[in-house]
Amino acid sequence: FASTNSGKAYQLEASPRGIHWPPLPHDDEEGWQRLWKIAPYFVKNVATVGAGISEANPHEGGTYPYPILITYASQDADLVYAMTKAMVELYDDYRDGAPGADGWALANQSLAWVVPWHEGAVRYFREIGVWTEALEAHNRRLIERQQLLAKAWQEHLAAAGDLEGEAFERAWLERRAAALEAAGFEPYYR
Repeated sequence: FASTNSGKAYQLEASPRGIHWPPLPHDDEEGWQRLWKIAPYFVKNVATVGAGISEANPHEGGTYPYPILITYASQDADLVYAMTKAMVELYDDYRDGAPGADGWALANQSLAWVVPWHEGAVRYFREIGVWTEALEAHNRRLIERQQLLAKAWQEHLAAAGDLEGEAFERAWLERRAAALEAAGFEPYYR
């Protein structure tokens, strides 16, 4: 997995064996379900730029949303609202400023992804009419998941005693999976 237009991808393309990007056809629902079971952050994508890829030879597969702005839930809601508004409303002013900037377009946002949206961003999305009740329910569930994991982590720290290294990690993964499953969440990995 790599950026299709990285220097290393072009070096590989120029090598004696060339480059091959394994496809994941968008109509392969069973394949996508298997992928999402362990890597829910992937989204469907048709790449047209990169090593061995072009408009004439596109690649149908998966990627993750890029670029991404991340903040803590404790960040000031008015600041996050203003930043979200600026990124959306000023898009035409910066869209050609860097490779990948097309990822900032509102049409390219994955609003029901694996990371919850901040309340300030949600306020802006509501204001412009793109936030739905389904998105709100999904976002609430993601926040619930994060709260559950934070609680499980604190419980793990309190119960871990003298565990170190791999034993500490194994015990955490077991506690994490048990807490997620008990609340109806998919652990994604064990």
